[in-house]
Amino acid sequence: MDNDTLIERIATHPFYLELKSSRDPKVLEALKGIDRANFLPEFQKESAYRDTPLRLTHNIEQHQSTCSQPSMVAYLADALELKEGMSVLTVGTGSGYFEALVKTLIGDGHLTTVEFDPVLAHFGESNLRNHFGTLDGIEVICADGSKGYPRNQPYDRITIAASYVSLNYPDIELGTQLNEGGIFIYPCNPNSCLVYGKKEPGKISTRKLGTGIKFVPIKKSG
Repeated sequence: MDNDTLIERIATHPFYLELKSSRDPKVLEALKGIDRANFLPEFQKESAYRDTPLRLTHNIEQHQSTCSQPSMVAYLADALELKEGMSVLTVGTGSGYFEALVKTLIGDGHLTTVEFDPVLAHFGESNLRNHFGTLDGIEVICADGSKGYPRNQPYDRITIAASYVSLNYPDIELGTQLNEGGIFIYPCNPNSCLVYGKKEPGKISTRKLGTGIKFVPIKKSG
């Protein structure tokens, strides 16, 4: 299997198709130009074109970081409705695979991506530099992103690639970091879904997306 075959499979994946009746063709077109193998450690490259999450270290731990399932990456990018010139925050850089897709879709926009693990922050940053040949318009930060990253606000979009396992959800914190009309998405493991929030005049409206969705728990300081 190769990258083109992987993209063809995503296009017909029931999970991706359930998102909405009209999907943005630019998402899968952009993914065709992002070879997942280039965002994986050497021991995982032979599995690069499987539509499954892949761990990023040899250590087998219950809650270790992964390179997300490609169909999930496409699903998230489509749900975010990314546009040229946007300012986007992603939390949980990992390998940088999803971030490469985001940056491709926002073009000259600015991507801030936060990773808690310093080793993964360096790994993701290196992968993004190798893919684009530059880090212009990309800022990789090693920090606690469990409540977003206020320093570079406001954002048009925020997405968090790790789940919240308690009722202490970050809706208020993320909402204050968004422009009017901005969108945030994060996973919620107790309900096995994604939380989709939109900042509207005087309020933040939220709804659930998907079912049976699992991410590793969010890492935070303290």
